[in-house]
Amino acid sequence: MGKYKSKMIRNTIANVVVAFITIIIFQAVCYMSYKLGLERGVDVVAFLPIAIFFFILLFLYIFSQLRARKIRKSMSDYYSIVDGLTDEYDIIFLINIDEDTAELLKAPKEMMEAYSKAKGKGAVATRDLFYNNLLSDDSREYAAPLLESETIIKELEQKKSYYITYNLQSGNAKRHCEAKLMRMGDFKKDHRLIFASRSIERQDKGEVAFRQHLEDAVSIRTEALQEKNKRLNRLNEDIIAFLGNIVEARDIESGEHVRRVKGFTHIIAEEVMKNYPEYGLTPNKVDLITSASALHDLGKISIPDAILLKPGKLTPDEFETMKSHSERGCEILKLAPLDWSAEYLQTSLDICKYHHEKYDGKGYPEGLKGDEIPISAQIVSIVDCFDALINKRCYKDAFDFDDAFDMIIRGECGAFSPKILDCFKKAKERLRNHIENKEIEYDEPFVMRNEDSDLSGINILLVEDDDVSRSVGADILREAGAWITEAGSGEEALDIIKNVDDDAFDAILMDLFMPGLDGFETTKKIRELNINGMDTIPIIAVSVSHSYADVERATESGMNAYLYKPLSVGQVSKALMYCMRDQANALQEKLSKSNRIVNRDPLTGVRSVAAYMDKVEMLKSKINSGEDPAFALVECDLNGLKSVNDNFGHDIGDIYIVNGCRMICSVFKHSPVFRIGGDEFVAILEGSDFEQREQLMEQLKKAVEESAKKGDAIHGKVSLASGLAVFDAKLDKTVGDVLKRADQAMYNNKKIMHMTVSD
Repeated sequence: MGKYKSKMIRNTIANVVVAFITIIIFQAVCYMSYKLGLERGVDVVAFLPIAIFFFILLFLYIFSQLRARKIRKSMSDYYSIVDGLTDEYDIIFLINIDEDTAELLKAPKEMMEAYSKAKGKGAVATRDLFYNNLLSDDSREYAAPLLESETIIKELEQKKSYYITYNLQSGNAKRHCEAKLMRMGDFKKDHRLIFASRSIERQDKGEVAFRQHLEDAVSIRTEALQEKNKRLNRLNEDIIAFLGNIVEARDIESGEHVRRVKGFTHIIAEEVMKNYPEYGLTPNKVDLITSASALHDLGKISIPDAILLKPGKLTPDEFETMKSHSERGCEILKLAPLDWSAEYLQTSLDICKYHHEKYDGKGYPEGLKGDEIPISAQIVSIVDCFDALINKRCYKDAFDFDDAFDMIIRGECGAFSPKILDCFKKAKERLRNHIENKEIEYDEPFVMRNEDSDLSGINILLVEDDDVSRSVGADILREAGAWITEAGSGEEALDIIKNVDDDAFDAILMDLFMPGLDGFETTKKIRELNINGMDTIPIIAVSVSHSYADVERATESGMNAYLYKPLSVGQVSKALMYCMRDQANALQEKLSKSNRIVNRDPLTGVRSVAAYMDKVEMLKSKINSGEDPAFALVECDLNGLKSVNDNFGHDIGDIYIVNGCRMICSVFKHSPVFRIGGDEFVAILEGSDFEQREQLMEQLKKAVEESAKKGDAIHGKVSLASGLAVFDAKLDKTVGDVLKRADQAMYNNKKIMHMTVSD
């Protein structure tokens, strides 16, 4: 900073001197021109000195401005870099290697005072002070070579910045730190850089707190929406059950078949969840499969009665028509309401299409085999078959419960998964109880009131001074399912808000023109309240005014939308939708800015486990949608981390992990690398890296071999094993299947390496 100030001072002095000299020259030129004019008379030659002087002055002015601009740009770059580092880093040095200067820009108060008293400390002396007084013994040997002038110059001539990690010793306390070295200006001509150091532990705490703050903000604004989604799902549930009953009413008793199938499905799905966790079922997924099971025979709507209700055996052509119901049901489901989630729709499609597939591949419509059949369809398949056996059909009589159960177990009704059969056996008495006790339901009954209206369950504070307008507006909104609290003035609205729970209201409808506190002032006071959620709650202006000035004033006061009287349900519903969307976008923007915090591993800087799960979900959606994505997984595992920790300590073990990560990243430059465990990393190869995967794996092998020549972990030796697996739609149903094959390949590589590379 001092260097730039001195440059500006020197530049100012130079400009003053130039100006002073220019005045003297100007006076001299004028005098010469005057004398020349007296001697020769007034002609063109007399003006030549003035013209020459003008061009000299112009040149000096341009030169001065260019020089000043260069210095201003350097200062601007300097301050932008320093400002960007100030919040994140504890210690900041400005270093000039060529001039051997070091200026301390930021440090803890004690260090700043001590350093200010140490006069004449240049870059080299400061570095020695850093080594001798601050670095811990276990980091000194590792960090010293990385901070030598030659190393710094070599690194920063190739890249803008680089990082090093080390431990600082303060008494008996030790802090794990990270330093960032950044070049400044034209580094090849002037070796100036910034050295910024921070405590990783402090940074971690700050990141956790910031992440928690954002998560709390999101959860506050989404709780109400989640509750409303639950209600909407209950409405969908009733529609689905009703649709299933219509289908089944053509050939069996209405309602009972759907109740039994849903109950059986829930029982078997719960057994699968408890006994076979590899299928990934959760309570939520069990409920989802249970609900979707009601639509398994939806396609029968399109089957003619002559075939569907035929008492005898079907002809081959009739059977082909009957089999088409599974795919026709999917065609109907694809016209499902837009508010169905992607997961719900996909589960419904899987059940509808594949519930007649058999484990041995002898089912229809695609002849899937084994676990190629979605687990949801496997569960509904055995349930549907069992229910068909124990109930009378137009083509057969009902079997006794125990006889039907034994027929399923003996395989007389087609092949089922051994795991599904095991769950079926364990659930025998629960299945029997469900048949005998018709009061058992696996979903809560949904009461059809106003919940199917646009504003069902939404809590609104209606602020309106006119009694008639307030009463009419409240009645309209209540008929649409909203819960309404009325306030006759701005003052009353504030009192109500202060005396209810923080989340009592989902929105406020505010009349603009009221005696006393008008809508504008009331909104400002609501926004200023120290009550959770009041700074973001949707406040919607309601007025007869169409004036643009009133709309602008409403926006400036903190309102989110503007509606014209008289109120309608459609108006309010759309306004709430836009308000919620805007809030969601604002929160998403904040979350995007914190993406590095949430999705970065704090030790290595690569993507975290959370980021890996997000990427897996993206790939999973592509696979489930029928795409054949081209990608490969490379799993890497460090060799000998325990030995490094035992011999040198966990701090050096962390350095070993960082160096191993850098080796992986240096090879897979165009692919995301994730740290999924202590010393485990995964790279997901797509695009050009996927095409060159074999060459990249060879590069990684050579990098490991080169590293093996180094002395020890402190000096950069890294040994790791790796395995590659390419996604194959015929072999892999999930990304986890690809990772298992990569994991196996990695362990095979580790066995080979242990013959030649010591841990």
